[in-house]
Amino acid sequence: MIDLFSGLDAWVLVSLLLALAFVLAFEFINGFHDTANAVATVIYTKAMPPHLAVFFSGVFNFLGVLLGGVGVAYAIVHLLPVELLINVNTGHGLAMVFSLLAAAITWNLGTWAPGTSVSRPPAPTR
Repeated sequence: MIDLFSGLDAWVLVSLLLALAFVLAFEFINGFHDTANAVATVIYTKAMPPHLAVFFSGVFNFLGVLLGGVGVAYAIVHLLPVELLINVNTGHGLAMVFSLLAAAITWNLGTWAPGTSVSRPPAPTR
């Protein structure tokens, strides 16, 4: 396993580890962002208790990744301009990936955070 990384410069190795950290952070943030969107209606309408809605959201998000393939990952990569990727050095390529992930994380946090602080009317009673 160590031999796999032996030919890399230190900055490339650090960049790859940082990229992995960015990807894991994005996946975590995107997971609770999607869960909030997925469970809002069933909790608001009291069709399902909150703990059960969040549990099922987690289960089905996991199954979606497990059974659904890597479509989302490819969609994110396709946002990168192909003509720039062909003739780009490693540093510029990593900068583009970091920029994409930072923008996605910012978008998720920026669209999720205001929704958590908005005053909502009380749920209808049955």
